[in-house]
Amino acid sequence: MRFKRHLFISYTHKDNKPLLSDAEGWVSRFHKTLGVVLEQRLGRMPEIWRDERLQGNDVFTPEIMARLPESAVLLAVVSEGYVASKWCRDEAQAFCEAAEQTGGLTRDNKSRVFKVFKAPPATLDPLPAVMREMTGYNFFERNADNAPKELDPDFGKESRAKYIDQIMTLAFHLTSLINDLESEAANDQSAADAGPAKPAVYLAECDHDRSADRSELAIDLAVRGYRVLPNRELPRGEAAYRQ
Repeated sequence: MRFKRHLFISYTHKDNKPLLSDAEGWVSRFHKTLGVVLEQRLGRMPEIWRDERLQGNDVFTPEIMARLPESAVLLAVVSEGYVASKWCRDEAQAFCEAAEQTGGLTRDNKSRVFKVFKAPPATLDPLPAVMREMTGYNFFERNADNAPKELDPDFGKESRAKYIDQIMTLAFHLTSLINDLESEAANDQSAADAGPAKPAVYLAECDHDRSADRSELAIDLAVRGYRVLPNRELPRGEAAYRQ
């Protein structure tokens, strides 16, 4: 299936509130940075969608519902707030259900759901099974007291370097899956353009005086896309021949 967009970013608006009045929201920066790296990896502008409404309410709107089946990959920015949000959970569940109708949740053991941890939640139990079982990408680190702190370029050179490293790793895996999905869609389209598969043709054997005509006809049928039978030497005994 050919999708209208590469990526749907699922997140709670609470995680995009700036810590300081002059700072950029974490999800906004993540979206922007990932988009730049994906463009470089794909060689073209990626189609990424997320709900950017300014009021910051987590509401599962008809617009969101319509965009889920059109997206190749769901990227969930997971946090305590994400797991606690009914709308985010519904969003993730709706994507999983839509994905099952558009070729399945996995391709060659690659999941179409990616999980980015902005901060580790206490539990993943409320999320769909695929999101509980899969590994994620940690965009946080722990301090000496084991308290989590998200990776952020504003938090110094070390945090910036780790943040970019994780973005690069994530983009690499996203690019691999997107290319696989697009290649599969192109092959499906080629097969559709070629029309339905043609039937096999049983070309009866003949006597020696018509063998040249039979060979010419077999070649012509094969060129036109027909499978010509028999495709091997048939047995001479009656019982084996009938079988």
